[in-house]
Amino acid sequence: MTEHLPTAVDPLVAVRLSHVVKRFGDRAVLDDLDLTIRRGEFVALLGASGSGKTTLLRILSSLDFATQGELDVTPQRSVVFQDARLLPFKKVWRNVRLGLSRRKVNRERIIAALDEVGLADHADRWPKTLSGGESQRVALARALIREPHLLLLDEPFAALDALTRIKMHDLVLRLWRRHQPAVVFITHDVDEAILLADRVLVLRDGRFAQDLSIEEPRAQRRSWAGFGEIRDRLLSELGVDQSDQVSR
Repeated sequence: MTEHLPTAVDPLVAVRLSHVVKRFGDRAVLDDLDLTIRRGEFVALLGASGSGKTTLLRILSSLDFATQGELDVTPQRSVVFQDARLLPFKKVWRNVRLGLSRRKVNRERIIAALDEVGLADHADRWPKTLSGGESQRVALARALIREPHLLLLDEPFAALDALTRIKMHDLVLRLWRRHQPAVVFITHDVDEAILLADRVLVLRDGRFAQDLSIEEPRAQRRSWAGFGEIRDRLLSELGVDQSDQVSR
């Protein structure tokens, strides 16, 4: 089997996929996908469990490969998973430096990265002393210190409580505006996708069933008249029977 791995990309484009297929046995989890994501674009990816969202993310991060198709993906990329994946035997600042050369990334730069996520004073703490939200902030610092052109977020807030989740939304948007990577944000939360993204994709049956651009300013989206219409449209694409939904 030929392994189709990502290659270098146009500097203004973070991701370009053409006719990408991923099979597991006879099943095509991803079926003839085409996708272009430009630098600085914030894309949310929705889909039912098993729809291929994480498979696509793994291919974009080179943790997996496509069965066929063409992939151009920037090599400057970082991933933040649902689990922060901090090493318990390394202090916070050393977790941020994981995999990086000491010559290129000194402690001063790491403290600056932690300061961006509000944890400069946590540099010498052990991971077991951190809350869930703090652990994810460390994971974000570790991702962004690599100066990625593509930031891949695999349901990073799914395990957090509602208040912490809202704070993390604000943090991610602030960091995205400052660093301007392309973002691919996987979530099961339709409201979260609408509130955060410039563009929302729905993956269904191995293909993109929806590709919606949202131009409404983020600060106005919660009270935006079009919010409910887009929400209903996305829920319908996800196979949710809205007659069974509890009204909000």
